[in-house]
Amino acid sequence: MKKKRIYDWIVCSIRRFDKELLVMKLISILLFAFALQGVASESYAQMVKINLNMHNATVKQVLSQIETETEFSFLYNSKKVDVDRQVSLKMDQTNIEEVLNQLFAKSEASYMIIDKQIVLVPSGDKLASQQERKITGQVVSEDGEPIVGATIVIKGTTIGASTDIDGNYSLLIPVNASTLQFSFIGMKTQEVQLSGQSVINITMNEETTGLNEVVVTALGIKREQKAIGYITQKVSGSDIVKANTTNIASALSGKVAGVNITNANQLDGGSSRIVLRGNNNIQGNNQPLIVIDGMPLENNVNLNIKEGETSENTSRVRDFGSALNFINSNDIEDMNVLKGPAAAALYGARGANGVILITTKKGTKKDGIGIDYSFTSKITTPYRFRDQQTEYGYGGLHYSMYSATTEYPKDEEGNTVYPKQTWGSPRWDAIYGRMPGGYMTYEDPAFTWHAYSMSWGRKLDGSMIKWWDGEMRPHEASSEGEKYFYRNGITNTHNISFSNGGEFGTVRVGITREDSKSIVDNTDYNRTAFSLGSNLNISKTLSAEVYATYNNYYRHNVLDIGNNDNLFSKYFYIFPTDYKPELAYSMYKKADESRFDFGNTYGTGNSLFWNLYENAYDYERDNLLGSLNLLYNPFAWLTLSVRNSIDLRIDDKILKEKPTDNLGLQNGFYQHKLDKEVITNTDFLATASKNGLFVEKLNAQFSLGATRWERSFYEISGQTSGKKWFKDPYLYTFGNYDPDKQNGQIRGEQITKEDILNKRINSVFGFIDLSYDNTLFLQLTGRNDWSSTLPMNNNSYFYPSASFSFVFTETITMPEWFNFGKLRLAYASAATDTDPYQVVPTFSSGVFGGASYTSLKTTLPPVNLKPQRSESIETGINVSLFENRFKFDMTWYQTRSFNQIMEAPVALSSGYNRLRFNTGEMENKGIEIITGYDVIRRKDFDWNIGLNLSKNKNTLLSMSEGIEVFEIGQIFGGAGPVIQVEVGDSYGNIYGWDYLKNEQGQKIIEVIYDKTDATKVIGTKYKTTPERVKLGNITPDFIGGISSSLRWKNLSFSCLADFSFGSDLWSGTYATSLSSGLSPSTLLERNGGGLPYTYPDGTTANHGVKMDGVLEDGTPNNHVVHYAWKYGRLGSWGVGNLTTPSVLDNDWIKLREVSVYYDIPQSFVRKTKVFQSLGVGFTGRDLFYLYSSLPDNLNPEALSNSAGNAQGLEFGALPGTRSFSFTLKAAF
Repeated sequence: MKKKRIYDWIVCSIRRFDKELLVMKLISILLFAFALQGVASESYAQMVKINLNMHNATVKQVLSQIETETEFSFLYNSKKVDVDRQVSLKMDQTNIEEVLNQLFAKSEASYMIIDKQIVLVPSGDKLASQQERKITGQVVSEDGEPIVGATIVIKGTTIGASTDIDGNYSLLIPVNASTLQFSFIGMKTQEVQLSGQSVINITMNEETTGLNEVVVTALGIKREQKAIGYITQKVSGSDIVKANTTNIASALSGKVAGVNITNANQLDGGSSRIVLRGNNNIQGNNQPLIVIDGMPLENNVNLNIKEGETSENTSRVRDFGSALNFINSNDIEDMNVLKGPAAAALYGARGANGVILITTKKGTKKDGIGIDYSFTSKITTPYRFRDQQTEYGYGGLHYSMYSATTEYPKDEEGNTVYPKQTWGSPRWDAIYGRMPGGYMTYEDPAFTWHAYSMSWGRKLDGSMIKWWDGEMRPHEASSEGEKYFYRNGITNTHNISFSNGGEFGTVRVGITREDSKSIVDNTDYNRTAFSLGSNLNISKTLSAEVYATYNNYYRHNVLDIGNNDNLFSKYFYIFPTDYKPELAYSMYKKADESRFDFGNTYGTGNSLFWNLYENAYDYERDNLLGSLNLLYNPFAWLTLSVRNSIDLRIDDKILKEKPTDNLGLQNGFYQHKLDKEVITNTDFLATASKNGLFVEKLNAQFSLGATRWERSFYEISGQTSGKKWFKDPYLYTFGNYDPDKQNGQIRGEQITKEDILNKRINSVFGFIDLSYDNTLFLQLTGRNDWSSTLPMNNNSYFYPSASFSFVFTETITMPEWFNFGKLRLAYASAATDTDPYQVVPTFSSGVFGGASYTSLKTTLPPVNLKPQRSESIETGINVSLFENRFKFDMTWYQTRSFNQIMEAPVALSSGYNRLRFNTGEMENKGIEIITGYDVIRRKDFDWNIGLNLSKNKNTLLSMSEGIEVFEIGQIFGGAGPVIQVEVGDSYGNIYGWDYLKNEQGQKIIEVIYDKTDATKVIGTKYKTTPERVKLGNITPDFIGGISSSLRWKNLSFSCLADFSFGSDLWSGTYATSLSSGLSPSTLLERNGGGLPYTYPDGTTANHGVKMDGVLEDGTPNNHVVHYAWKYGRLGSWGVGNLTTPSVLDNDWIKLREVSVYYDIPQSFVRKTKVFQSLGVGFTGRDLFYLYSSLPDNLNPEALSNSAGNAQGLEFGALPGTRSFSFTLKAAF
């Protein structure tokens, strides 16, 4: 039924957008057919067939008809060749040479075919064949690949030819020609002296400066690297494939300066957060725009519609992945990162945070049948588990305070019994009485609420005790503990593609299948993708670029990664050192399919295995991406292009919670969400070029364009009302609930609901590119957007940009070792809008108590909302030295964003909870350094090392009057630390409760007295600040990466290490480990390393501590108390609990990637007579940390919220993982 429902919805969606899809489908099919026609072509002249039926026509008319029907053009001198002669021809599907032979059979003329030009000459002319000779050959690159479109000319003349799809050329040259010149963009020009050769093959070498390289910039425009006035960085598709990450954003880690990649969870298929040059928005989206072959995408995490990626709530989320999860790495040609607004200005509001341009493969002419196959098998291993002590078992701090020799209770037979947890029944207090001094642990803020659980119990001495299932077992540490819940994950990926080309263009068709078993059991996924890419030459003046991909993605049991609902965060509350997960697993479900009741022994542990294996949150996505770009060149100086792209996705999310009783009725729950989103983008661009504008050395290019971007989102969702009783057993439908058994009342939730979002941006833009003498380059751009989400009087906004570069080595004489130098400067203004329906009052409807209601939203619409603006400037230098072996690039930038669009609380008397308005100015400024050095550069051996380094400083300059601090995110509501930004300080400060200190900076200690004897001291605790204060900052001071690559003949090796220094992290895992006795740091006093201490029962041990500080009157603290007072207040949450010890320096260096690849020699491959190439490779990813400042082996890159702005808060994160991949590649 589900598949039928999805199918019907897809059909409806396609019908709604039938025009765009139908046009794209028909054009793609036709162009694909054209491309296949050219696959097997050897040359245009041999392939083309024409039909002629002309009676008493002149030769000139025949030639004109041939030019009309083909791509041939004729060159002749009408005074020497008789074209007025009348002829009659009737031919069907005839080769051009046969046509010409018959046309000139009875004339004094002859012809020569040079590429697509046909030269007519008198038979006795000096240019006739007997006075010329023919030169043929092939032009290839260093790796043996044919170069298509290379130019070959006779030096000093305009006589020349270009290479075909196989890199072959043919040229008739005069007998007195002496030199041939070979050239191609990005390659060194070569000259060859002629001395009677008839075949000349050339291998062309790349320009080693890299600055003549052609790079893709905004709107897909190709420009030479040296001509742009801002920095871009390119990562090749082969490097992305080599990294073998399921989210291609992760492949950028350490490879691009100024790019910060965050992967919150360690599961394949999870999302990544990308930030370029720091956060520009206090509350809005800070991620760059993703553009794949002209199709704009946003890398937002796929959440419920109400929880965008900037959500302050870290207590959600299920991570369904983001846009980059659904782009196949095997389809990528390269990725270009445009970091600054100047680079991304032409993308308007959506490019304000930078742009990542992805160019996909469009096919190439191949030897053989053009099939490439690759298989990759990746094993993912969880390895970085937190350290925990294995010497003491279950028991709370309460338990540990009675006696130095406190034991577990005994049964009637005298057997030591494993105790039950106290917040059920019976409590610890019922067994042992109140804690010393007449307190209960939850009554005094010296202890966190869970302080009477976990691992403060008896010594694990191996003695026999009765477990909660009634069996006698040794009391010892678990052999596996946390590791029991994980396994080695495995991901197998098959990719097969067909690629070839001919005179009509190139085409590539690919199929990918990915199957992944996660490191957590029962949380697997699979993905199937089909892709099409093509460059097509439809006629002499019309060409097309086609890209389309379809993805089907299915994931079973999407896990929570937030703090409250995270399945594994509960481990830190409920699993002591002696916990036996294998025993709990064997018992969690009874034979009658009902849930086993552990009797509150492990609290929420009752449901851990049940949640994992019996409940499920399944997610399926169908996604179609398509882009068609038509380019028309009516004249050599004019190019017109129209691009239409579509992103259509349908998401299906189903949550099923199985009833826990044997009748299939109690505690069952069902929820179903179905989303449909369609994004379309249409561009028009006209570009005119003029060389020698005003003066000979001044070249110019003028462009005008327009864009329309539209987004339509629809979600329908429903759920069973309440969460107590099904009416029919095991039936998962919206209406299956029993209102008579909802604790006596109907819950009143709305059973089904709908959400609708629509947004449109219309834009016009223009830009001018000027270059003088190939030395000075200037680009000016301007764009105006009209957004549907802003008020009519503010919905139009214009922003310009300018970039300038000066290649000073072209005009200034430099030392011989100084090969290249360029200075650059760029300025840009940018603007962003807001989300739909924020500027007008909107309503929501529902049902409560059986009655319908309609209510206003809780956010007050702004009165005069304006677009958020930003201005940026960057300057830099590029140099290349020592025969271009050493390359250095340095950039300084500054960006100021103002009129920030934000929400803040308002007085409840207004009738609203929050207000949206413009306020605030924030600045980012920093420096980026990119270097590379070719240590060895030889034919069979080369070695290169590289470094990229970036430092960014972020400052909130101002806010509206009366607002000094703004909260970005929090954990545990008001009972835990928060992430805030404060005027005059950096973005992302961690706020929590610190030690309260006196004027001398000494910590103040409060004395705790016995409730029954006010003179008796039973404990001490640190006083904390009455309000949260700044304890750290989540933003690193600098980040970077170091890479090295070597190649020896067919064997290549590369490695990458990246690093981050200067950030802080709040670790709820560490805080809980301290307060629960799991951290090894808690062993010191328990193992007798403390001060002498006397227990209430008179027993003594070196379990005492004396806290460093002074009493409230300023006298030194000399009270020796039980160690429980040292650790009891360090828990992860609770108002006033000390936060400082769990705010940690988070500096790290990581060996990110190591890869080895071997191309099997062609001498062997040819002997197979099957393969065109063979290769094998191995990649290790996320191998280990070379250095980490965190204690207890905590994971430096684990966070609770991957996508939102509230970074730096960690709780219950999965262990760190590393992966090992084997790859086999074959071409046929």
